Parts: sequence; structure tokens; C-alpha cells
Amino acid sequence: MKCEWVRENILLHIYNELPDDARYELEQHVARCTDCAAELKSTRLFHATISQLPVDEPSPNLIAASRMALQEALETTEQSGFWQRLVFDPGAWLRPIKLAPALTAAIFIVGFAGGIGATYQVMNSRNVVEPCPPPRSKPRLPASSPSSSSPVLPKSAFGTTRFPPRKRKGC
Repeated sequence: MKCEWVRENILLHIYNELPDDARYELEQHVARCTDCAAELKSTRLFHATISQLPVDEPSPNLIAASRMALQEALETTEQSGFWQRLVFDPGAWLRPIKLAPALTAAIFIVGFAGGIGATYQVMNSRNVVEPCPPPRSKPRLPASSPSSSSPVLPKSAFGTTRFPPRKRKGC
């Protein structure tokens, strides 16, 4: 631990406002470092000396005048609008939340459920491609007909020519 950190936190140690882990580290450092121990001793002596002096209470007139000046300053101060706070300090509206773990978990669960739902809808909305039928054998031409470049298509019962079915995708 650095002596600079100890010197910055000695007053917090004296007023018992230092967290327990930092307090323990400070005491361990002071036990090893003579300079910091002397600084702590002189600060404690100063605190004891100041504590013995009488405390002057402010007069009621001073308190009333200070409150009136504060009220006047608050009334004349222009309040910033919602959009101005949102644009210039977005961290201010996130501070009360403090990114609570429960909120983070809830957002994660909602996002995950939305992704699953969207995937389910996409998969169900796709056209199901039927498998290709087995290939048909080509109709054989009679042996007596002259060979031509165009195939002979069979005739339907109504005398119209039947065209072969269209091939499906992927077939």
C-alpha cells in the first residue's frame, strides 16, 4: 500500500468512516511504516485538540438569512428540460437503476424469448418443399413414325395436347 493513499485516508480513519477492509489495510501499513505512523499520531493529536474547543452555534438570524438566500437561488435557477437532460447526460437517468442484476437478467430473458419466437415463426412460414417424385419414363415413339426433332406429346381426351408437368425446385 502506498503512503500517499494512507495520507489521503487518515481523516476518514479518525472519524470512523473508512470501510472495514480499507481500515484493516491502513492499520497494517501504519504498523510497518514509521512516517505514516507519525502522520496518524499528529492527526489524532490535532483532532483531540480541536475537539476540546467550544463549538459556536450559528445565530438564528444567520440561519434564516442563509435559508432565504438559498430559496431565492433555487427559484431563479432555470430548470433544464427533459430532452436537454436526455441528450446531454444520459448517464443521469441510468444512475438510479445502477444496472441491477435482476433487471439485466429480465432484459436478457425477454431478448432470448423474442429470438426463439422469431425463429419459430420464420421456420413455420417457409414453404415446405415436397420431395421430388420419381422420374417418369419417356413415352416411346412408335417405330413406324419418322424421327423428328420435336417430341410427340400425348393427346388428352378433349383433343388438346398435354404438356409435361413443370419440374419442381431442386429436382
